[in-house]
Amino acid sequence: MKKILSLLVLAAMAATALVGCAAGTSSEQELYALGVDVVGTMKKLIKSNEYAEIYGVNEEIRGFMGSVDLSDYDEPEAVYAVTIPEISEFCEEFLADADVDWDDLSDVVKEQLEAKVGLTTLITQINARMGSNVIAAASMYLTVVEDEELKLDEPVTYIYVYESGAVVAVTFNRYGSAQGQLVFMDDPDEIEDIFEDCGCEVRELDLK
Repeated sequence: MKKILSLLVLAAMAATALVGCAAGTSSEQELYALGVDVVGTMKKLIKSNEYAEIYGVNEEIRGFMGSVDLSDYDEPEAVYAVTIPEISEFCEEFLADADVDWDDLSDVVKEQLEAKVGLTTLITQINARMGSNVIAAASMYLTVVEDEELKLDEPVTYIYVYESGAVVAVTFNRYGSAQGQLVFMDDPDEIEDIFEDCGCEVRELDLK
């Protein structure tokens, strides 16, 4: 079971290229601040009845989301960056069943795999342990903030952990936007355990 979970985590994270520091011209501090804005926007969505109506959020999920406390969105208890193995190290296992070599794939196929087998997949695997309503809620309240000044060579993901127990993963991509997604778990410390068990490096950032 542990091996299966490890493979799922690697499959989910390899393509998103989580790194411990910002690439390109955007600094860690700039990314941190943008991530805080993403979480702040998510907080507003959670509180918005109009948003819930537009997306058809049922009463059960509304009640569930009412327990998500992002009141201290600009004061995270901890922020983590996670470095995973290079995709070249992972693709052999990931593509083994398909009898396909990563180096033989076209750029278009690689780009689509990177987009679809990414952070969202990992979060879905984590949230699935908490039930179907959790998966639905995390999907409905996925938050995107555009930033023309965002300059990266590779995607970067920071995980914001709050004293209330809320956890938000924010991925900054190469196309000028940042995407935030709720991560539900009984113990936020599981974040470090999951990644470290898969041979990833977890680094706590000191950016407050």
